[in-house]
Amino acid sequence: PFMKKVLLLISGIVFLTAQAFAQFNQRPVSNPPKEEFRSIWIATVPGATDWPKGSTTEEKQQRLRQIIQAHVDAKMNAIVFQAVGRGDAMYQSQRLPWNFSLEGLGVDPGWDPLQFVIDEAKKHGLEVHAWYNVFNVGNTGSRAAYLATSEPEHIVKAHPDWVNDFGTSIWMNPGIPEARQWAVENVMEIVENYDIDAIHFDFARYPEAFPGDTQRYQANTNGFNNIADWRRDNVNQFQRDAFSAVQSIKPWVKVGTSPFGHYQRSSYSSFPAEPCPPEYAGACSWGAALAYSQVFQDAVAWINEGINDYIAPQIYWAIGPPGPHFEFLTRDWKRLARDSGKHVYIGIGAYQTTAGTNVAAEIATQVDTIRANNHHGHMFFRFDQTIFAGAPDFRTLRSKIDYQHRAFVPSMDWKDMDVPPAVQIAREITIADDGNDITLTWEAPEFETASGDTKLSYAIYRVASDSDPDPLAAIEVPANLRALTGETSFTDRITEAGNYYYFVTAYSRNWVEGAPSNVVEHYTATSIDQGDQIASGFTLEQNYPNPFNPTTQIRFSLGQPIHATLTVYDVMGRVVATLVDQPMSAGTHSAVFNASNLSSGVYIYTLRAGEFTQTNKMLLVK
Repeated sequence: PFMKKVLLLISGIVFLTAQAFAQFNQRPVSNPPKEEFRSIWIATVPGATDWPKGSTTEEKQQRLRQIIQAHVDAKMNAIVFQAVGRGDAMYQSQRLPWNFSLEGLGVDPGWDPLQFVIDEAKKHGLEVHAWYNVFNVGNTGSRAAYLATSEPEHIVKAHPDWVNDFGTSIWMNPGIPEARQWAVENVMEIVENYDIDAIHFDFARYPEAFPGDTQRYQANTNGFNNIADWRRDNVNQFQRDAFSAVQSIKPWVKVGTSPFGHYQRSSYSSFPAEPCPPEYAGACSWGAALAYSQVFQDAVAWINEGINDYIAPQIYWAIGPPGPHFEFLTRDWKRLARDSGKHVYIGIGAYQTTAGTNVAAEIATQVDTIRANNHHGHMFFRFDQTIFAGAPDFRTLRSKIDYQHRAFVPSMDWKDMDVPPAVQIAREITIADDGNDITLTWEAPEFETASGDTKLSYAIYRVASDSDPDPLAAIEVPANLRALTGETSFTDRITEAGNYYYFVTAYSRNWVEGAPSNVVEHYTATSIDQGDQIASGFTLEQNYPNPFNPTTQIRFSLGQPIHATLTVYDVMGRVVATLVDQPMSAGTHSAVFNASNLSSGVYIYTLRAGEFTQTNKMLLVK
């Protein structure tokens, strides 16, 4: 009987959506996974400054909050914050002067930006990677300021024999063991004093036109037969020493590096190189420096030797010719890393918008390419350049890619894999007059990994359903992930009447997830009037007929010409059909949904058009 079928059906779904703007209208073809590293580099060096901005401490702090909230809105799960830019610090250091961009080089700002980032990021379940520029330690135009520093002195003043000028930059010589050790000790000051999740190295290389060191090499070859191998080993030795030092006190802290995007051509080392794509006539001789042979970065050795937990190759080019080939290099890094078991996060150069390399217009395609090659995630360079440029609310990443929901960082099985205990949701409180806000709270369980780490964060899941869901099955569906947080409470805003089930899991610093909590049910009978939230002339009508078998018509109206998508989901949040995904004229439109190959049940359809999003349910009865 019809009513019996209706009573047996699950009648709800929750899935997270991001508003898709009309400028680029790109979404990844592949379904977003539950585990995928996503982050954005936040630069603090003069001349390439995402932050600080603002004239007062309050304005600078508010800007940081906005940047962190932008990460959450864009569904990132980590922030890579430049803590050491050019031999100066974004934190209270006994070894490096205060960052040039704060109040002036060596001037105490009266607060600690790195600690501020850590505290704010924790509220949102974001990892914090402290970005450290290793060997590029200054700019020649700032030499007078460097020489004026005291307690602590800038390296240019304290150790002038360790540094060399190259163009407008000042580099510390990687061939000097004492200089490398000085850098390692800087790293350890951060690791010892701050609860970071990772240390992230950049400029861990020689400058592109390094002329000297022949005499130094000849005085102590360290058993190498040529200066190129000797230079590579100098960089490798820094990595070994830094990794070993970090692991000795906080083995849960990850160590990663961002190397150049093109590792090598076959003639430069014994590691076999993949043949170049045909469009490059087998040469791959594009105008980009080779990491292995020209700047002496052997990232393959770092991950194979296990002295980096991850690498983030800077593949800052478009998918194909005329420049370096993003698709080819992304595939090549998968081949290069295949034996290491370590993580590879591909760096996307979203700022590249010159003729022939319009990366901003193909970000979604690049993300699909990364996923197709089974990499562990990706990073965007950098915050203000292209990704959020010109947007006062920092949200234009959504105009290029719609992740739909946040994601876990993939866990590293060579680090702590201890499973956190289940939490218990202590109570629920409805706090809005219309009953549409729900606050969940829970107690932090006792937890400590084998290596001594105690950090816990929490994942909140929500399922809209007429029947009690299976939490173990529901947490496997990415669309059910409502939020991540480092706090022990969460308030959710419900905009549609229905029955909602919540449960929470604890996850460790290494993103090992515990069992689901007890299930909390919440029913709200009132939908929020969204009249102020939707643009005039945009509507999504109820499908007709409803219930239906096997076809039904869905009508919708658009208030202006815009790119629109009409997507159908099952009750677990999986896409079953995309009925519309194209630019459309203003006016009334319709689409037919044919469910002949689907089972009876409740299905959900969502219209997205610019900032407008609306969802309705429909019932298939066979």
